[in-house]
Amino acid sequence: MPPCWRPCPVLPAAAPHPSSIQVWTTSALASGYRLFVSTSSDDQRHTGLGFYGRGDIAARYRARPGYPRRSAAWAMGVLSRIRAQDAQRSDGRLFILDAGCGTGQVSEALAKTGLGNVKLMALDPFQEMLENRLPRAAHVPGTVGVFEALPFREESFDGIFVGTALHRGNPEKTPKELHRVLRGSGVVATFYNVIDKETFSYQAISGSHLPLPADLNTMTSEISRGGKLNLGGGFTHMARSEWRRKVQLTPAEFRSYLQSRNDIGTAAPELQHQIWKQVESNLSQLRPGATVPIVTRTIVNISQRNSFTLTR
Repeated sequence: MPPCWRPCPVLPAAAPHPSSIQVWTTSALASGYRLFVSTSSDDQRHTGLGFYGRGDIAARYRARPGYPRRSAAWAMGVLSRIRAQDAQRSDGRLFILDAGCGTGQVSEALAKTGLGNVKLMALDPFQEMLENRLPRAAHVPGTVGVFEALPFREESFDGIFVGTALHRGNPEKTPKELHRVLRGSGVVATFYNVIDKETFSYQAISGSHLPLPADLNTMTSEISRGGKLNLGGGFTHMARSEWRRKVQLTPAEFRSYLQSRNDIGTAAPELQHQIWKQVESNLSQLRPGATVPIVTRTIVNISQRNSFTLTR
């Protein structure tokens, strides 16, 4: 592990850890590192810790549509061009953090492009996610951590890639942490799969007309409407691109996909009951072997770090 990747310690869990996951013991606390896991109600509200820490959420995430290889290749191309012009660039290698990695869909897309000179690191709030990553992402070194207190030294990464997760970060603390661990003109690239809720099959089966709580915050609220990523004064928005495709989900995969959605998982119990009643009723009317077609828009936004010190 490069010297710049110095994780803060995490308290060991009772379950064994795969060798690819960075684990620190309580003795490391004496070394002066800061314990980064936040317990404030404000941070937990934004990160969705109560919902995402439950049960078999990693298995549900595997049913989510991944990101097209070409979206990862486009983001890598933008990052490479920006870093090539930076006087503070590294020795040709690119250090990238897959932040809020979940089951590793961004890492998987990057792996399909051929990593070459890329050194990839993964981070997620939950060990369960790191232990259940997709095959091409499973070998990537990973550590437990949150957006609000990234467990890395200053100027550790050339790029931070985030797949459908940045909206769970505290909108005041997260941009400052992203800025701190990026170096030079490093970039933040966000990948969002936005489901076309006007698609008949999705609307009819999921009951998407029911009122659900918002799943976005001030950093990401404009993305699904065609707007830009808003990381504040520490960053300049550089580029945006979009890919549209159709995926077919089996009824079981469709249920898992809905179970993984923050807006549904955090909805009031009576609303969840309404949703699942309608879902099961509609799925029962599908002919045997039928799938649910879902139209997704993969939206990638790239913001470049402004090279000045932010007030913490």
